[in-house]
Amino acid sequence: MTWGSVWSIIASILIINVFIVVHEFGHYITGKKLGVIGLGAIGGMVANTMRHLGMNVIGHDPYLSVDAAWNISRDVEKAASYDDIYKVADYITLHVPSTPDTKGMINAETIAKMKDGVHRQPRARRPRQYG
Repeated sequence: MTWGSVWSIIASILIINVFIVVHEFGHYITGKKLGVIGLGAIGGMVANTMRHLGMNVIGHDPYLSVDAAWNISRDVEKAASYDDIYKVADYITLHVPSTPDTKGMINAETIAKMKDGVHRQPRARRPRQYG
């Protein structure tokens, strides 16, 4: 598999995710605040796309690389912590790998910190199997 086909698959996943959000929520997303947890390749594309669709976007990624940061729109607000996202976001989407550190990331304690009526879109990846 080439990198071109990998990026094609990633783009297809992104388009499907955006279609789901637009189809489910339509014009209701304009002016709403999207919180993006994990701003790597996919999270950054989601943040940029949803910003172009009229959402206000806030994101946080403690492991964000410089290369990934260059690809994120300057219109995406930087959150100092996940709690900053929980307090203000109308929609939250997670784009983090499934690791022991991220397992259970959304739990009763974090849900209690979120706005009433927040919509969550988990998009965690399963850990890779080696061997």
